[in-house]
Amino acid sequence: MSPELMEINSGVCNVRLKDESAWKTYKAGEKFTVPGNSSFEIEVTETVDYKGFFMPSFDISSEVDMVALKNAVDTAGKQITNRYDFKGTSAKVELNEKDNLITLFGDNDFQLDQIKDILLPAMEKKEPDSSKRLDHKDVQKVGGNKVKQELKIRAGIDSDLAKRLVKLLKDSGMKVQASIQGDTVRVNGAKRDVLQEAIAFCKKNQTKVTAYDSTLRDGAQAQGVSFTVEDKLKIVKELDALGIGYIEAGNPGSNPKDLEFFKRAADLQLQHAKIIAFGSTRRIGIKAADDNNLPTLKAAAEAGADVLALCDTNGGTFPNEIFEITEKVVAQFGSVQSGGVQVGIHCHNDCEMAVANSVAAVQAGATQVQGTINGIGERCGNANLCSIIPNLQLKLGLSCIPPENISTLTHVARFVNEVANMPFNDKAPYVGNDAFSHKGGMHIDAVNKNPISYEHINPEQVGNIRHILVSEVAGRGALLNKLQQIEPTLTKDSPDTIRVLEQLKALEHEGYQFEGAESSFDLLIHKLLGKFEPFFSLKQYNVSIFEPSADGLNSSATIHVNVSGVDANATAQGDGPVNALDKAMRKALADFYPAINEIKLVDYKVRVLDSSQATAAKVRVIIESTDQQQSWTTIGVSTDIIEASWLALKDAVEVKLMKL
Repeated sequence: MSPELMEINSGVCNVRLKDESAWKTYKAGEKFTVPGNSSFEIEVTETVDYKGFFMPSFDISSEVDMVALKNAVDTAGKQITNRYDFKGTSAKVELNEKDNLITLFGDNDFQLDQIKDILLPAMEKKEPDSSKRLDHKDVQKVGGNKVKQELKIRAGIDSDLAKRLVKLLKDSGMKVQASIQGDTVRVNGAKRDVLQEAIAFCKKNQTKVTAYDSTLRDGAQAQGVSFTVEDKLKIVKELDALGIGYIEAGNPGSNPKDLEFFKRAADLQLQHAKIIAFGSTRRIGIKAADDNNLPTLKAAAEAGADVLALCDTNGGTFPNEIFEITEKVVAQFGSVQSGGVQVGIHCHNDCEMAVANSVAAVQAGATQVQGTINGIGERCGNANLCSIIPNLQLKLGLSCIPPENISTLTHVARFVNEVANMPFNDKAPYVGNDAFSHKGGMHIDAVNKNPISYEHINPEQVGNIRHILVSEVAGRGALLNKLQQIEPTLTKDSPDTIRVLEQLKALEHEGYQFEGAESSFDLLIHKLLGKFEPFFSLKQYNVSIFEPSADGLNSSATIHVNVSGVDANATAQGDGPVNALDKAMRKALADFYPAINEIKLVDYKVRVLDSSQATAAKVRVIIESTDQQQSWTTIGVSTDIIEASWLALKDAVEVKLMKL
């Protein structure tokens, strides 16, 4: 009988004649000859994978002795379990008798090759029942129907992502079947090109982007920043609560402090984050300009790297370049053939483009984005996660952190800067104090009627609040907003409204600026509306300065106050006259109001209002205070810096006492 030809439509077929020991491999699209009246074994293998979890499958045709094959799989499974280098990995082999399918599980390409090397010898030892072999007529049927291709998408714990991808694939019209099996999305299709189309489709609709924070390593390299071990532990807990995926917490091989941190961090019970250490890469010995990085990336992918992180270390790349580079790397290393290694992005802010570059990389296919809280870092800083996360999550619909946690973003941003002892950037997008502040009268009127006119999101989404600033340009509409919080019956034309506005304009003419000291303005409104009961009154204070100082204390202050008819006096020494006056006031009032001890001064600013007056110039003092629960800002203006400081200090104490 003349030979028959059979076309393999997809997959890889290994064919072996009945009486031969060698296999001959035919790839997709190739043809092989079936000799007449001859039977043979056929093994069809196919691997299609996505997102870095590599699970090749072997289709088993019906001529295989399932009992012998099961024994082979069990033997291989025991060897895999007993191997030390497979401990803690996903390495295993499973047999699905119903679907005639063997599936290998592993963390990377290299590991799967090791598993295959264990399985195949065990399979070769089997002695299949010759009665179960197929003749050439059945082989054509097997070749046409049994070649199986699978796309497996590991969705991790993100079940919403899995459901979304399955629905999108089902609605796409592609000739594939999609289902969820545990934490995996399985897509079956008859042809490789269809599955490759499905991979591209899934990447386009990928919604999970891992947030990788390096505040404790990159951020610690910023000028003026030095975290203690306790600082690092506190920040790790906040980042974990936010939902950050990875926390790069330092380099334990470089200093004893980081070594101690990693020892103590091992006892932390984290819900979301994995703590990782920074390590140096091996120098190749060529100039950066001559370095072709693709072979390096290829070697890393083949060696089992989970993520290939692209670094714009000098911060000089533009968003269009970042997009093109990332797209190329994703196409080459995030593909089916490469095992779907994830691609990450790490940007610096030397050209003020770190956030834009990070977003561009994600749009090009990156699934991990690295940065720091508030963008703190060496030179001009790193990519700011406090902008990147809401940009990706609220604007692009991607998932970086649990959606219920994004409302804590403003708290985390301010907490990190407080621990780092850095001034907070009030102009920061999303989390800054001014991010949702409105001063101009027309703007305020518009935002009260329709917030979207001047606010791109609801500030509460990121844990921030709207600020309606009061000033001479705000108008009665803006002022009324504040007044009605204290006295709801007031209108634009109420005499009290007009009186408060006139007083506001007069004070701003003197140098007051309440938009940066809203707590002082709230006090002023209460006083003007007759809704303030004084907690104490000042009778007199006296401040002395002496040099040289004694033990660093060069000032002394004595204060006389009256509390509900009771006089109180106190004297204190301090590092400067303002510090001494602050201590004396607290000492005099502490017995009446113990809560005063909760107040901590966190910022003190002095501004000369008219430098042409030299030392006789009027100064503005702004003080920021906190009680660990809330922060507030107060103001004082005078030609005497001590008096201006006293006015701001007095307001700060009265604001605290009003809250009791």
